[in-house]
Amino acid sequence: MMDTQFHRIGDNKHVISVRIIIPTKDVGPYIYACLSSCIDGASTNATIYIIDGGSTDTTLSEVARFKHDYPDHSVVVSHDACQGAGQNRQGNRFRLTSSARQGEM
Repeated sequence: MMDTQFHRIGDNKHVISVRIIIPTKDVGPYIYACLSSCIDGASTNATIYIIDGGSTDTTLSEVARFKHDYPDHSVVVSHDACQGAGQNRQGNRFRLTSSARQGEM
């Protein structure tokens, strides 16, 4: 999921702010490459949110390695053992709350 916001700075200059949300669960072999592709060649201000669904592999250590290797990029980790990628893989649909549907997110 990606959310883009535009901020006006000075005389007709805009800075794009991007929020990328990545649900994870046991994706250690892939998460570093995923994070790298999120920032690869980006000229935007991106914040990456990792919502971890209780990984038992190297997912979180790979995220920590990425944060160490790229300290100028904002990566926020949240632990959500009851939700996340596991439910998505079982075919459950992502449900927006009523406030999110109304643009209050």
